[in-house]
Amino acid sequence: MTSRVCPKCGKDFTTNPYWTTDLRRHLARKNPCDRPADWKFIRNVPVILENIRCLDSIEWKIPGTPNPDFSKEMITRWFFTSIMNDKLNVCFVKPNKSKNEIWVKIRKNEPVKVVKLDEFIQLFVNHVIMKYFPKNYEEFWKFDEWLYAENFINLESGVWNGEFPDIKPEFMIVMRRMINEFTETYPNKTQLKNLIVSFI
Repeated sequence: MTSRVCPKCGKDFTTNPYWTTDLRRHLARKNPCDRPADWKFIRNVPVILENIRCLDSIEWKIPGTPNPDFSKEMITRWFFTSIMNDKLNVCFVKPNKSKNEIWVKIRKNEPVKVVKLDEFIQLFVNHVIMKYFPKNYEEFWKFDEWLYAENFINLESGVWNGEFPDIKPEFMIVMRRMINEFTETYPNKTQLKNLIVSFI
């Protein structure tokens, strides 16, 4: 069984329902839990956001292509991470990690939409993946085939209805995990939520 105790300071996450994410965050702190007495405390400089892009207007300059040896999961992570590395593309937030709710700004002049996680993934596929996935990537046809044959997503259709049989497609599992990790560890969530809500 995987240990739920910090190997550095012994903090026990056993009773924490989000122990995996919280332990990972704990170990990644800028000020480590086992810091020496003479450690110079590092303070987080808040990320000041002045604006965001809506989901339907996300911009992305392709940073090359993923490694041909990447698994389909790693390709999915590469794409999502490289899109979200641009802070202006972060147009969604999960205000309460205990609820299956994502607040997303889909279009200008429309109010924020509160959706379930799987519905957000559907929106992300339709507005971002179908638009931007690099089709000149030499392994694209394999990724495209994987999405179609094993995950019931046809990128050539132009729109995905979000439906799949009563199974657990690997793409959905990877996306759910990534989005939960991203939203739960994103800094200044309150500021981001306020910005998303007030953005016109």
